[in-house]
Amino acid sequence: MTNNPFNIQIEENSSMVDHPEKRIQTIQEKGDLKNYVTCHNFFPRNDTGLSFEDTVKFAKLYADYGIQNGVFIASLSSPNDLNASGNGVCTVEEHRYTPAHVAFSELRNTNLFDYILFGDSVPNQEELEAVARAASLDYVEIPVWLNHSLRPDLRSLVTETKLLSRPDQPETTLRATQTRGPRKIKPELAIHRPQYAITLDNELSNRYEGELQIILRDLPPTPVANVIGQVKPYGKRLVEQVKYRSLFFKLKEE
Repeated sequence: MTNNPFNIQIEENSSMVDHPEKRIQTIQEKGDLKNYVTCHNFFPRNDTGLSFEDTVKFAKLYADYGIQNGVFIASLSSPNDLNASGNGVCTVEEHRYTPAHVAFSELRNTNLFDYILFGDSVPNQEELEAVARAASLDYVEIPVWLNHSLRPDLRSLVTETKLLSRPDQPETTLRATQTRGPRKIKPELAIHRPQYAITLDNELSNRYEGELQIILRDLPPTPVANVIGQVKPYGKRLVEQVKYRSLFFKLKEE
């Protein structure tokens, strides 16, 4: 079918082929891969979506052969048209309750998907605008809470600076040094650092003052680091994706 004179695109379900690489090689040999595209299924029934890891694994296989591949994200506002008892129409099960712009960012950050579609019929204007914004950025926005007591100048510093993690990735923290400098940061809330807490080194840290860290596993207090906020639960994968100096990122209160 791919070897047709009209350049009609034949689309197949990315994850439903029993032996996808063998199929690709057969099309390569007897058909025309330029007319072959794939797209992951969407799953209206709760608890039937794919894992993020499997979705990426299949996408990488197709991408390695230059085959375009699509995937679906869910709307949190759309009517449940495809399944009245379901929540969201997406490919990745974990994205069923994830804000659309965050699901979009997670998938886009892999550089493996040629198109990312809404599975739900009527996403609202706010969701469309949020996804469009995410698509336009050259950095990742990580959703966070920041302490109400955080100094206004420090709030601006940590939300307006484009950050990049260090390539020498520590075991327990993600380090961003772009905010370093003598900023007269007094020790404050130098408390227990739970996983995905956000800290800012204070003046006791000497030349490290101003360094921003995201904590990757629970750590005890240290007098040199103020806890200034927390990554939101649905932002955790984004943190993992920006490790090892992989992608620029900013913290975004939402």
